[in-house]
Amino acid sequence: MTMDIRLKWVGGATWVMDIGNFKIACDPVLCAKGTVHDYRFFKSERLENPVYTRDDFRGVDFWLITHLHEDHLDMRGLAMTGDAPVISPAQIGKKLTTVLKRGDTHRMDIPGKGSVVITAIPAIHSIRPLLGGMVGNGNGYLLGYGDGNESCSIYVSGDTLIHRRVVRALVGKPLDLAILNTGNAVLGGGLLSGIAGRITMNMKDVAKFDRLFHPKTIVPVHWGTFSHYRERVDSAGDLPASVKIIHPGETLTLG
Repeated sequence: MTMDIRLKWVGGATWVMDIGNFKIACDPVLCAKGTVHDYRFFKSERLENPVYTRDDFRGVDFWLITHLHEDHLDMRGLAMTGDAPVISPAQIGKKLTTVLKRGDTHRMDIPGKGSVVITAIPAIHSIRPLLGGMVGNGNGYLLGYGDGNESCSIYVSGDTLIHRRVVRALVGKPLDLAILNTGNAVLGGGLLSGIAGRITMNMKDVAKFDRLFHPKTIVPVHWGTFSHYRERVDSAGDLPASVKIIHPGETLTLG
């Protein structure tokens, strides 16, 4: 990979990325600090504000939605998508929504910018796969970008554990960048949390992902932002050299 990639983490699962001439953004949840989401069986409070300007989202070529939980898509975030196309595992009330089921592929060609091939990857939203379906599985995405001269491959995990279906989808594929939803999220602090176990990766999983797939760069997101994200990644100790930690509002440039 010789092209520049610029990735800005807004907070939670939300980020915006410039890759070549494309601009891609993901999971717009832009509620303010102090917002409480009610998931029926537990509640979760936003602990920090999203960090962005409207210019960050100006000119987005398409949005990725991994799943429809409130900490991944809210009304303020949906409004920010404007007229840009959206790739999602389900309809979200926009005419420009392309629904991808697991294994589906969609190609975005924009003259003068190149093309991105988007493949929906399984995302298993619980350490106990049967409960993952009850919690609400969504998509991960594998993005293949090319402009005729350069190319790169990017994995967007969504909320998943390293399940065998995820491994099968990724094994043998070279990855320039993996954006992993971490945070060791749980379903609140009650009995349900104990039964379901964690519903996202933790930093041990990030290290395991590095050993399994050897991506050039890993960026953990989805940590610290909401009260049901229990792991502070910046205090996780020694990490593989491939892992780059950024905080909300920070931009990582790769190339």
